[in-house]
Amino acid sequence: MDVQTTAVENTRKSFEELNGSITTVSESIKDIDLLNKNMIGVKDKTEKVVHGLSNKAKENIEATENMSAITEEQLAIITSIIDTMDYLGKSAEVLNEELSVIKTKEDNV
Repeated sequence: MDVQTTAVENTRKSFEELNGSITTVSESIKDIDLLNKNMIGVKDKTEKVVHGLSNKAKENIEATENMSAITEEQLAIITSIIDTMDYLGKSAEVLNEELSVIKTKEDNV
């Protein structure tokens, strides 16, 4: 082979290697692009899950606040019932004492 043919052949081989490298880089870029799309999909799904959990947390907070208010109302009712029972108990004691006084007077008559 002469020098010119060798140079042409070496240049052709270099271009083939360069073309192979470009093809490899292009395939790698496609793979990276696919991975990026998948990661974006995962990110979007994660955001939806986090948003859903956030909404559930807000609902749970509201439900807890409602239950707290209901519990306070029930406690007030129970306290009122206890106060009424105390009043009725004291009234019963007074009536019992008055009945004893009346019975004692009747017994003395």
